[in-house]
Parts: sequence; C-alpha cells; structure tokens
Amino acid sequence: MSLYVEPVVEATDTALPALEAVDVFRIFRTGEAETVALRGLDLDVAAGSMVAILGPSGCGKSTFLHLAAGLDQPSAGEVRAFGRPLGRLAEPELARYRARDMAIVFQSRNLLGHLTAVENVALQLGLAGVDDAEAKARAALASFGLGDRSATRAASLSGGEQQRAAIAACAARTARLVLCDEPTGELDTANEARVIEALQLLQMEHGATVVIVTHSTRVADVCDRVVLMRDGRVA
Repeated sequence: MSLYVEPVVEATDTALPALEAVDVFRIFRTGEAETVALRGLDLDVAAGSMVAILGPSGCGKSTFLHLAAGLDQPSAGEVRAFGRPLGRLAEPELARYRARDMAIVFQSRNLLGHLTAVENVALQLGLAGVDDAEAKARAALASFGLGDRSATRAASLSGGEQQRAAIAACAARTARLVLCDEPTGELDTANEARVIEALQLLQMEHGATVVIVTHSTRVADVCDRVVLMRDGRVA
C-alpha cells in the first residue's frame, strides 16, 4: 500500500504503558435503573504494540475505548494515557492532547455529512496540525480506493466508504495512540485487508500504539496481543 504518514515524534515517556485502566468502573444510571458497563477493569497496553480487544456485545469494549479517548469519565478508578490521568486534565488540555496524540475511529465515524470526503479528512488533519492537509487528505483517500469519491459529500457515501474515509483520516495522522472500534465491520475482504495493512504500517513503521475493538479474527490474527473481555472486565 502506498500511504503517506507523518513520522511519529519521539516521546520521552515510551517506557510507560500507552494505556492503563486501574480498577475502572463505569456505571450508567437512568432514573432508578443502573447499568454497570465496566466493573473493576484492570488493563495495560504496552507502548508501540498492536492490541485487539474481543468479547461479546455489551461486555464493555466500546465503553473502555471511549474512556481511553477521554470522551467519557470513569465512575471510579482511573484511565491513563502515557502516564497522564485523563480524568484529571482540564477540558482544553484534554482536547489538545486528543487532537495532537490520538487518532480515533469509532463506529460513529466522526464525519460531517455536509462536507466532502476530502474536506472531512483535511479538517481532521488540520486540527492535528498536519501541514498541506488537503493534499495529504487526497493521497490518503486514494490509498483506500476513494480517489474518485473525494469530492462526494460524506452523507452520500456508502457505509463502507464512510468507514474507509474515517480510517484514511486516522492513517494519515501523526498520532501516538490509535483507537479503533470495529474498523473493518462493514468492509469486504479486499478492503478489510487494506485497512489491516494500514494499521500495521502505523504500528510497525511509525511507532504508533494501536488498540482495536473487533469481532474480526483476521484483525486479531495480526495483533501482538488479544485481550478477551467479559462482563465489564478482562476475562
């Protein structure tokens, strides 16, 4: 695959785990109803590794990923990224850290429907401080087979095309930590292989830590480590 990726800036804290969850609980309450999504989760992810998180639906995988991105806060316990306790960062600092050091591809895909594919990817690259964002956005889209769809509004792309556009934005970033939730869920075999290759490239050639929530055995097979979750904790 021909894909331009900015080199990851060397960090001074690479000896620290990229991600840590320490006795993490996440409880959702609606009126008197209570749902415990995570119950005492302990998990660490080594810097520079590629980790797959597997488990049945409802076991807390996506909840953990949202906490790891700083998009939600634990009810108890602590989540750290490269030693930083995300729950203790002020929102402006957390937003800067997320934009600079994290690339996130969740099932919502984070695309703005009224913008074109290239505008969506260039916007994410620009917010991350990448130079020549539009040119690099076009190159990234082309590498995922979307060169002829770059001027199409995101709302008019198919589900699989939206997924590839979101992955293109992730793959062209300088992020130290890449978080993906079912990145190959709607893709055919050829495009699944293309996404897997791009994620491997980010880890092996550019030093990123890649954490993938997935049901795909093909994704799990290429990872350094597979974590099985059940009932809100590591099984």
